[in-house]
Amino acid sequence: MKAIIICDDEEVIGKVDAALASLSYDTIIYRWLLKALDNIEEIRPDIVVVSALDYPRHWKTLTQFIKSGIGEKIPDVVLYVPSSFSVAEKKKARKLGVKGIFASCDESGISLFRSIVTSPIGGLSPSPEEIETDEEQNAETGEISETKVFSTKELALGKVGTAVFTHPKTGVFVTGSIRNLPDGNAEFTADISSLAEGISPGDAIEELSLRTGGVPTYCTASVVSAGNEIIIRPDKA
Repeated sequence: MKAIIICDDEEVIGKVDAALASLSYDTIIYRWLLKALDNIEEIRPDIVVVSALDYPRHWKTLTQFIKSGIGEKIPDVVLYVPSSFSVAEKKKARKLGVKGIFASCDESGISLFRSIVTSPIGGLSPSPEEIETDEEQNAETGEISETKVFSTKELALGKVGTAVFTHPKTGVFVTGSIRNLPDGNAEFTADISSLAEGISPGDAIEELSLRTGGVPTYCTASVVSAGNEIIIRPDKA
């Protein structure tokens, strides 16, 4: 069995990795979520453990992508969450099909994690506090629906290149096509223009994944100009 851990905390990685190894899982560890996103279809894991503490915005996008089906295989998703993980966030996790959550890596936390992994059913049961109002349901629907679920294979078809990066202000994933310019810059056109709103010249893009010819590369970049097309300057590795 295969597992992916997406986390940037050495202590959490070590304890979760040891727990999975004791359950006969081979694990692959990613500290950069976009790299995991690029490779998850090829790996086809049985379970994905994501740190919502390190990726408070992106865990929802990643979970939705995973649950959309990966080569006809839908892995379980388990979240490592902060102690402040809200009732609203728990409801979103439940709606997205997260198998379970755990909030510590002490003995009781890892014991809970092991029980989630080995449970044949799993699933988050709603607590009494999770009674939903119409207003909360509308807010949740809006947040989840603005995220585009995409396949890296689909993105690579028929375009000079594709790119995925995190919006420097909102933190959402922005996907689109990209082409190199003679001056060393690159022209990016967003798949969903509304997700790129608010990007301004001078903004720093801290996580940029580029894919040309099916080969992914990773770097940071800066925004040169913004409009219908965004001109960015990828930083040299």
